Amino acid sequence: MKERDTINQLFDLPDAAELLAQFQSLIFQKKFVEAISFGKRRFKNGAPSYTYYTGLSICYSQLNKPREALKALTKAETLFPNNADIYFSLGATHFDLENYEEAEACFLRSLELSPADKRIERSECLNNLGVLYWSDFRREEALDCWEAAVKENPFNNKAQENIKEFSNEYGEPKAANQLFDDLYHFQNIHRKKYFELNTKTDFDSMEEAEEWTEITAQKWNEIMEAKLQDIGSMTPAQKTQLFKNVTIDYSIIGKAKKSKKNSKKSSSDKSKSFRKGFSFLDDDLLPFLPLTVPILSLSGLEKERFEKIVNGAKATEDEEELFLWAFDFLESVLESVTDIPPADKKKLLFEAKQTALEILDEYDAEEAINMTRELCHDLFGDLSSLKLNKRLR
Repeated sequence: MKERDTINQLFDLPDAAELLAQFQSLIFQKKFVEAISFGKRRFKNGAPSYTYYTGLSICYSQLNKPREALKALTKAETLFPNNADIYFSLGATHFDLENYEEAEACFLRSLELSPADKRIERSECLNNLGVLYWSDFRREEALDCWEAAVKENPFNNKAQENIKEFSNEYGEPKAANQLFDDLYHFQNIHRKKYFELNTKTDFDSMEEAEEWTEITAQKWNEIMEAKLQDIGSMTPAQKTQLFKNVTIDYSIIGKAKKSKKNSKKSSSDKSKSFRKGFSFLDDDLLPFLPLTVPILSLSGLEKERFEKIVNGAKATEDEEELFLWAFDFLESVLESVTDIPPADKKKLLFEAKQTALEILDEYDAEEAINMTRELCHDLFGDLSSLKLNKRLR
């Protein structure tokens, strides 16, 4: 507070407040170009309040110039280093530029600087954090933030709408495709069981997470073969109880690869009908089949037909070609969600789009990429975010 009072004294001019009022009036009238010109003329040596810089950033953002907005806010940060509103605006601007790490740091700093009695401001900040986490495929953290936002301010309609839109029947993050809500609920239940069994809160290595994902996926396939017809008519509570009653043997995790091979062989013996329907695909591709659902759905393959092939129906030649095309597309998307340089990621996503455009239009191709990327992050979230989560803690 002393720093702000000291700065204000330097601009203790009779017309300073009036000039700021005129500047803000232009913004309210959506005269953004005029507001920028007015501000730069009147405050060329600096402004008496942080509101000038946040106002300037609003103008640039509305004119689709986020980098100029960032410059204005960066200057404000140096002049008013402990101002929550500036960090809130910085977070929003970094988010527009897809600088997610910087955006997160700014929102967290804004939250830290906001007093407990500023519940509306804190709620807005938490809501924005939730949007950021959802965009960055950190779904559980997103829901936690939106719930915290509503707790701070029960009248925050945006946070309430986000909870309603992005949570499923289990109150968990909604999957990119509804077909996988049950699978993720099953995985969430058994991830908690696994951590409790081993008295820890996270996987110790990428290898451990990968083995855990493989074992639970095998168990899920067994359940689907036995209960596929029943699950569709079950309530969320009934499905939850069914999943909780499943016992999974994790004793092979961390042991010799020979044990893993034997486990795979045993699993393949139990899934003959499933493999019969996809006899035209290599066995190594089958675990990734769920990730082809978005693009196959957009290409016109109906859910009922997909399920029939899963249950052993023979695919037509056209359907075989469709599945192979989907896997070509998936290969590029899968590589793009790994830890690679941005330039390589962009190239792979371009290749994925070109493959998608062989059958889909421009809009559906973009939709297929977005939905498939979400599925990749959802299914392999433990693998792709393990390193990031440890660093953020």
